[in-house]
Amino acid sequence: MKFFDYFKFFLFHLTGLVSAFAFFAGNVYIVWVLVGINVFYLLGDAFGGEDTSTPTYHHPWVLTAQLWMALPILCLIMFAGVWAVSSTDIFGVGAWLHHVTGYDVLAARAQNTFGHYVAGALLGGLMVGVIGTITAHELTHRTWDKVSMFVGRWLLAFSFDTVFSIEHVYGHHRYVATRQDPATAPRGRNVYHHIVASTIKGNISAWNIEKERLQRLNKNVWSL
Repeated sequence: MKFFDYFKFFLFHLTGLVSAFAFFAGNVYIVWVLVGINVFYLLGDAFGGEDTSTPTYHHPWVLTAQLWMALPILCLIMFAGVWAVSSTDIFGVGAWLHHVTGYDVLAARAQNTFGHYVAGALLGGLMVGVIGTITAHELTHRTWDKVSMFVGRWLLAFSFDTVFSIEHVYGHHRYVATRQDPATAPRGRNVYHHIVASTIKGNISAWNIEKERLQRLNKNVWSL
């Protein structure tokens, strides 16, 4: 087993933990981490080259576990973000971190400004996309695995897009590149038009797919 073949897939966990650290550390750390993560990915993509290797994974459970780990990490990030804008020390976390590390996170939080809140919102949104949506995209394809579907749908919940697990898997995959696929853009369509149209039609499609599934089970659409 080559260590890096597995380790490279854990890099997003590292960026997530660093983001959570930034929220607790406060003020300038939030800005530095936001900029640093963007620079890391942009430069890494520009100069890192393409990974064309096709390794054989003898321990695929490791890769599945690292995908599942995205959910607790994203929960931690969101908790840290809420804590950073709160007027109270939720669950006494700030006092505990001060005791453990010697760094007064409560004092640092008190120095946060509006600009730091904006940077925090951007950082949180970035993490929802990187750790939540991308990971969920992979997990919700695993329709045979209840745990992966559960984790994937909860990850999508952070972006209010749980319908993706229905429309993408049971709609897009079936009708890709046809007029029945909301995710396929007709040639020449404006990208902003497509974002709005695809979002609306995707939700309608997911509703209809789920409605048909429930009807096959003789269940009412409006039910638990």
